[in-house]
Amino acid sequence: MGRIPRPRSRLRSLSRRLNYANVAATLALFFAMTGGALAAKHYLINSTRQINPKVLKKLKGRTGRAGSTGKEGPAGKEGPFGPVGKEGKEGKRGPAGKEGKEGEPGPFVTTLPSGKSLTGVFQATDGLPANARGFAEATISFTFPLAANPSAQILQVNDPPTEQCPGSAEAPSAAPGFLCLYTAASTGAVGTYNPITEAAGAARNGAVAATELECEKTPCIAHLRGTWAVTAP
Repeated sequence: MGRIPRPRSRLRSLSRRLNYANVAATLALFFAMTGGALAAKHYLINSTRQINPKVLKKLKGRTGRAGSTGKEGPAGKEGPFGPVGKEGKEGKRGPAGKEGKEGEPGPFVTTLPSGKSLTGVFQATDGLPANARGFAEATISFTFPLAANPSAQILQVNDPPTEQCPGSAEAPSAAPGFLCLYTAASTGAVGTYNPITEAAGAARNGAVAATELECEKTPCIAHLRGTWAVTAP
């Protein structure tokens, strides 16, 4: 058998098409197609800068509503007291301070200042023979004299307090300018018998409380007891 002739016309036409430009274009298309596939397999988006800002806005969803606050649970039981700690060491004693200067002596009080009060007690007992009349006298002396004579007011046993003498035998007090005698016990009515005269200055220095008693047939004992208060006018 004879040889089959080759189709020279087709080979020639193909060889004419395979030039440098065709080969370069074919390779470029191949790398472009395979490069996209490689990029899809080896590169991931890891930053918002890689996304178009317009697309990024569309990706943001709406903010949801705030959740409700849960109820506060019950308070727990109070824990037990801890043990008492040890007492600390006593600190060092500080240095003694300097002694202060002695002050000047104050003025001597010649009269009781206005509104200031003095208080005290009085008591007297006297024995009388039969068919005799006498007095039980108690001398009241002020620690400081008054600037003027006070007005004396006497409250017998169980008498109620007054505006000038609002106190009692247990708690004597007097209004300014008054001497109040609160009788606790006596064998008769108490009075300011025979007070020392103003000329001697005793009205400003004190007074005499007395009770009168008259004994008949048999001897007797006169006595009185009480408290007093005076307030300077």
